[in-house]
Amino acid sequence: MHRLILLVSLVALFWIVTGSPSVQGDVFGIGVVPDHGEAGSTVELFGNNWVPDSQVSISTAFSPRRQFTHDLVFLGPIATTTADQDGRWSIEVAVGDGVEVPEDQPGYVFYQAESADPPPYSLINITIFAVVANGVRPESSGEIAVSISMADERPNENDTTLLTRFGWRPANQGPFHTPYGAVPVPFDVTLKGMADADWEITVLEPVGYRLKDGDEPLEVVHAVFCVHSVCPGQRAQDLLVRRVTVVDAGRFEAIFELEAIEEQPVAATEEQPVAASEEQPVAAIGSAGGTDRAGGGPTADGAAGIMGIGWPWIAGPTAGMFLILLLAFGYKLMPNVRPGLRS
Repeated sequence: MHRLILLVSLVALFWIVTGSPSVQGDVFGIGVVPDHGEAGSTVELFGNNWVPDSQVSISTAFSPRRQFTHDLVFLGPIATTTADQDGRWSIEVAVGDGVEVPEDQPGYVFYQAESADPPPYSLINITIFAVVANGVRPESSGEIAVSISMADERPNENDTTLLTRFGWRPANQGPFHTPYGAVPVPFDVTLKGMADADWEITVLEPVGYRLKDGDEPLEVVHAVFCVHSVCPGQRAQDLLVRRVTVVDAGRFEAIFELEAIEEQPVAATEEQPVAASEEQPVAAIGSAGGTDRAGGGPTADGAAGIMGIGWPWIAGPTAGMFLILLLAFGYKLMPNVRPGLRS
């Protein structure tokens, strides 16, 4: 069990510190606000879900690349703090404290928070700050702001029961991933650490709703959608995507709007008045002008019914057979009549 917990922790850590994009608001134990700026600026480090009253120490490292490598050396601690009763803590530090940050080179400052509690409660988590030098952001620090909303006002503005899923991937590469399960609509999130490349963002359409094209039409791709990086057994499906091109580590948007699918009303037809006509005489046996069983209108070939009019003959052979059996049964009950009939 301990090995499983360790494996899950390593996967989460790898997701954050490798080139994989992160999501603003995701807190794997530690976060930093703001998450980019110049060397020497002040930032706030904060943590959630730590052991209450535990001591937390902060160390730091610098790298020109976002990718975490094993040769990255953390220096410190540069600061210490204590978690409160709810397992939360925060502390302010200056970018560059405890580590040399070049003034003319964009890059990343890594902050590592570690508690002194014994296992299995010890935590080691890392967050990243993008250092902007001379107005130039480091590579792989682009952002995509994803917005999912309703195209029209909902009847109840406080109703957030409509749920959907969204994910992203490099264009035409592999499955779509998301760290989330179902999210409520409206929903806003910022994908961070996006490399300069084409990215595809998808939102799944809830039952009874569809995505609007907006200013640019949505594209259709056939791919696998993975939830929490779990893909085994998932089949490819048609997904609607918006393609976003990140250049110069800038900030871009992917806006999605959902609209309810309205049921198409049945077209109303005006009733045609029945033209007044003289009463027609009842058709004789074998005459033309029969009626259709289904609609009461003229039959396709114009032939008359078995008796020309009325039931039980129009109702089909069942009624006719019933009448024949009734006559036969009456014939047996009338012995005095049989001789006369036989003669």
